[in-house]
Amino acid sequence: MLNKYFLILIILLYYLAGVLVEKGVILKDLKCRLIDEEFFNLDKCDYITNTHNIEEFHLVLKLFPQRPITNCLLQLQFQLKTFTVPLKFNGTYDVCKFMKEQQKNRVLKRFYDIYKRYMNANHSCPYDHDVYFKSSKQIPFADNIPWPSGEYLFQSLWIIDKRIRFILAGIIEFYNDNTIKLNT
Repeated sequence: MLNKYFLILIILLYYLAGVLVEKGVILKDLKCRLIDEEFFNLDKCDYITNTHNIEEFHLVLKLFPQRPITNCLLQLQFQLKTFTVPLKFNGTYDVCKFMKEQQKNRVLKRFYDIYKRYMNANHSCPYDHDVYFKSSKQIPFADNIPWPSGEYLFQSLWIIDKRIRFILAGIIEFYNDNTIKLNT
């Protein structure tokens, strides 16, 4: 009898391991919009997808502030567009405060932990230098955040001195099983 339960446990663990391995993200569209050209210069904003759906994302913002940036808000918006009932996430975060006390916001910390090694804006305010984000291949987005499968519209608004200065938006496809083919 014990062997029967042990076998069921092994099969269940094998199935769960297979599901976790099959998680992934495909970047389908990306748009950078510079709102204030006197504050930033958008030097680069692009992504490359090869035949194996491995993305590389590059963003370089040259700062022209009259003084260092000491207050910055980030408004994150996600919407699952391939679902009968629209699922939405919307949150606004104080970037300077978060960078000082990262453990106090678990949602933003999960996003930050994914991307911090690919950018140079990984310190607390003030910011008085150019900002770059250069991803290497295959960012492990799916392993860190438990989202339902589907296509998501996302948008991030960067608000500095109470004005929207930069918008990064696009479409990502998140999958957590093997129903989506990688070479579509």
